[in-house]
Order: sequence, then C-alpha cells, then structure tokens
Amino acid sequence: MKTYDHLMLFTNRHRNNWYYNRIKDYCNNKICLDIGTGSGVLSLFAIHSGAKHVYMVDHNIDCCEMAERIFQKANIPKEKYTIIHAEFDQLLIDRLPEIEVIISELITSNFFELDLGKLYGLIKHNESTKRAVLIPDTLLGSFALFTDTETFDIIDSYNNNKIVEVGTGVTDIDDNYVVTSDLFVPNSEKQRYNIRPFITEQSDNYRLLMQLYNSALKTTTTVLKNVIKFNMHNPTTNYEWKTNSNLPNGKYGAMLLGTLKCSQIKNSTTHLMNQDVWSTYFYKFNKTSDTISIKFDHNKSDFVFSSKEFGQ
Repeated sequence: MKTYDHLMLFTNRHRNNWYYNRIKDYCNNKICLDIGTGSGVLSLFAIHSGAKHVYMVDHNIDCCEMAERIFQKANIPKEKYTIIHAEFDQLLIDRLPEIEVIISELITSNFFELDLGKLYGLIKHNESTKRAVLIPDTLLGSFALFTDTETFDIIDSYNNNKIVEVGTGVTDIDDNYVVTSDLFVPNSEKQRYNIRPFITEQSDNYRLLMQLYNSALKTTTTVLKNVIKFNMHNPTTNYEWKTNSNLPNGKYGAMLLGTLKCSQIKNSTTHLMNQDVWSTYFYKFNKTSDTISIKFDHNKSDFVFSSKEFGQ
C-alpha cells in the first residue's frame, strides 16, 4: 500500500508555554542540558528561569550559529551558556559536568526519526546525566481516524503537500527576548538554513490546512488511543503497532495526537501537542481489513499505515 506523505502545521504558543512552565518550576539554580537546541528557545527559558548554566547541544552547525545570533541579540551573558556543535554521544557526555535538568525538543511528531531508545539509554547509564530530571520524560501518541479525505485532494492540487509555519515562539513568553524573522533568513551565498519563510494566519496555505484540521475534528470516527508509548526512564523502543477496528473499510485520514508528560515533576500537567495545532501531522490510507498496522519506516522517517498483518 502506498503511504500518503504527511502534512504538518507547526505553531508554537501552547507548546512553548507548557515547556516554559515546567522549566520555570525546575531549572532555577540548576545546571541544564538542552539536547537538540535548534533556535535555543528552551535554553532561553532556562536562563530566564535562573539556571546556573545551560549546555546547548546540536549536531547542525546552522542551528548552533543561529542560536548564537539569537542569544547575542537577546544580550544573554556568555557565562550563562555553552553552545556545542556535536552529536549527542558518549564522547560528548564524557565532557560534561553533572547535569541536573535535561530539556529537549527532540520529541516531535516524528517521534522515532532519531533513535530515542539509544539516546535516552546513554542518558540513563552515564554518571553525569543519570540523575537529571527530564523535561519531558514520557511520550504518548494516538491517532484520530477521520472520514473527510476530500480536503487532502484540494491541498494536493494547491501546493504539493508542503505546508509549514516556523518560529521560535519566544515572544509568546517574554517580550525581552524578541526574535525576528530576519534571524531565520539564510545567507544568500551559502543557502544552508533549512528553514522556510513564515506563513501568516492570513495565507492560503494556513487556511487550507486549518480546513483539514477542522474537518478532521468534525469527522473523526474513532481514536486509536496511546498506541505509541515511550518512557525515557525505561528507553526501549517499539517501531510497529497493530490494532483492530470494526470501522467500515474505505479511505480514512489519520491525525497524529501526541502527549508529553513529566512524571518526575510533582503536579506537572500533560501537554497535548495538537493544541494550537502544534506539530499536527496528517496521513491518508485505505482500510481494507479489520487490522490496522502502523509502522515507523526509518527510510521514510515517517509513519506508514496499512491494513495488513505484520510480515505480509
């Protein structure tokens, strides 16, 4: 069965407020590690919350350079942070002091694009990181199945399945940390930064994807709840799931609903990642039997749906 390439809308407000509140509660006077730092927004939150120092790690040199520009523009003292361009591996961990809090945005809707089992296995078995509080430490993934697939066809004909809105979301938290779109514009000679232009809420792209999101909400027939489970404290990883459904056979859309949790932090709320349509992914598949199989395909770096038993 051919898998439908996913569509995604990316916004920030609810996600960043959730992270900020967890970081604010726990990072004061702590030594923190930000894995996959990207633009550095979580590190900004940690510093704003009183962190002693934040080590910011990213394998992408473009992200490291962008974060440095953002921190300079925000007038963050150099002694408050260290940006490290490296893979997160044993060699890197051996260079770190004891870390008290680990924050990460590695967990996106493509939960397993990176080997999270290996990553959190390193964290839990090294002296410098194994006692750290993890923000977040639990990930759950559900799929809402919906019947309105006509909107997919409209989007297909409009812009070749590629819709994304980017931004740091810093101004949603604190106006002192203003990050403007010019910081995301690539060098015209290098053309290295893989960041798309902003899509405003008035754009046709945004309107079409919101149309898909709203139609998915209205025509959802069932939710495959918590099909995906990942606990960072016991980082074993499963890449294939199977569930049974007596829904009529036919074409369905699937909307990925992710939930983040912090079990180590008392009274911490959970975060539903589709709030504010953050990192909401959409798929389309053809149901031909009662069995619905979902697999994370590393070659595609995405989920694949089918109605066949595994191995068929």
